[in-house]
Amino acid sequence: MKTTKTRVLILSVLAFLVMGIGGVFLLTGAPNSTSDDDKYGKVTGYIVDPKTGQPVNEIFDVEFITIEDNYYGYRVIERIRTNERGYFSGRVPLGKCFLISIPKKEDSIYCFEPSPLINKKYAIPVSIEKGKTTNIIKTATIGGALRVIFVDKKGREIDPQSQLDENASIHLCAENPNYVYAKVLNCGLFASAAKGIILRKLFPGLYTVTSTFGGLGFPGDKKEGVIVNEGSVTDIKIVFDLEDQTSVEGYVIDKNGKVMKNAEVSLLPKFKSIDIFRGITDKKGYYKITGLPSGFYDVDIYITDAPVFILKEIVEVKKNLTIKKNITLNWASDR
Repeated sequence: MKTTKTRVLILSVLAFLVMGIGGVFLLTGAPNSTSDDDKYGKVTGYIVDPKTGQPVNEIFDVEFITIEDNYYGYRVIERIRTNERGYFSGRVPLGKCFLISIPKKEDSIYCFEPSPLINKKYAIPVSIEKGKTTNIIKTATIGGALRVIFVDKKGREIDPQSQLDENASIHLCAENPNYVYAKVLNCGLFASAAKGIILRKLFPGLYTVTSTFGGLGFPGDKKEGVIVNEGSVTDIKIVFDLEDQTSVEGYVIDKNGKVMKNAEVSLLPKFKSIDIFRGITDKKGYYKITGLPSGFYDVDIYITDAPVFILKEIVEVKKNLTIKKNITLNWASDR
């Protein structure tokens, strides 16, 4: 009986030792294996205000980027979000890279920073080394803002959304050598643009501001030499007037003369790489597409549960003219 107990005890000890060794093997990995510590280094730091030198009181994204031969010209290798005092801490792949900061607050006084490909002034070169903690103090960049106010041809302030369909939108683009900023105002989601649209977080400098209306490339207005100053809002006026815009209108019917309601009419630019323009027929089969740049267009018609009709003829659109284009389909509707 004593011998049996001794054997059980010995076997239990052996099993424990085997499990322990196996557990250590599983936790530590095979000998000479590469751990993440061999690929990453630790970084800590603050985003600080350029005037006070003190940490900012808002959240930023800190992006570590490398120059790459791709569509964008760079690649984000790590993104770390700061706390509300601008402090960040994390791990970044070893090697050389650049650091830029991006404010997350919608009405931040700071601005987005470009990649070093556009302007190296705002990007910090960083070298991440194995076994070391890299401490970084990044100065944020104070930006400015644009308030775009819409006016008619007589200079009277208007709300363009009152003249656009709820499915339409207003596109604004501010561009300078450092930065391109675009904003889309969806008319069905925003109550009004009567007091203007503000484009925030812009680099100080000269901008060209362009607008399109309707969300389909309707020509708008263009302002060059717009000055954006640090820490302030610049007001500009954009002319909004669809009355003189070029348009194509007409009726869509099937081969038996039946009107086609809810048919989608698309005008495809023939020679230029610009947006496709679309319109929907009403209950009388009538459509109107407004805001067309001059040029030649192919016509597509889409009707639910019917083929897509590509018309052979080309529509020529001339500036400030309304083109009549009635469309007869070689197809009979069973509606």
